[in-house]
Amino acid sequence: MSDTTLNDQAWCLSALFSAINGVRDLAHTGHTDKGLLEALLPCLLQQNAAVISDYFGNPELLDKGRQLLTAMFQQDVDSEYVRYSVQLMHVEKKLSKNRALMAELLDGLADVRRQTSHFPPTHENVLANIASVYQRTASEAAPKIMVGGNEQYLQQQAVIDQIRALLLCAIRVIALWRANGGNRWQLMFSRKAILEAAESAF
Repeated sequence: MSDTTLNDQAWCLSALFSAINGVRDLAHTGHTDKGLLEALLPCLLQQNAAVISDYFGNPELLDKGRQLLTAMFQQDVDSEYVRYSVQLMHVEKKLSKNRALMAELLDGLADVRRQTSHFPPTHENVLANIASVYQRTASEAAPKIMVGGNEQYLQQQAVIDQIRALLLCAIRVIALWRANGGNRWQLMFSRKAILEAAESAF
């Protein structure tokens, strides 16, 4: 496997854990770093980028995800991160095999891209649209991902929309990870190579 492929996978896995961390922050505190959304939302809007970094915003904002990826491989991370990652990989796999839902997803994201010609990606209207796309596609592809946290925040529509947007970003980066040769066997048997790539990819 080439260094470039491993670096691309490291980018995607770091983005995945960054998204999961954002979901947890929102669920437990009602807030997440706006910069995290700015870093991750481009992956939903960008198509056929020349290099993996073009799917993301400021890479420094994905560093927390890289730290969490390292912690997971060292078995030093909250089990909730592992649960989310496993569930999201399952949803992505089911969604990718459902042609009707994939067509709905592509149409929905095309509408989001048109919307961002009038609003920034982090605008509440755009986030609500992305959340709706998530509901119509990923939520229908497999059992819903149960987000645990503080009910006070999980009942707020703005928080719900951001969580769903980040979950869809997570599913998107899993698809990018698979497209760059990622699979579960590598997570089991190629941890050292992935961690070394994560250290040098950014």
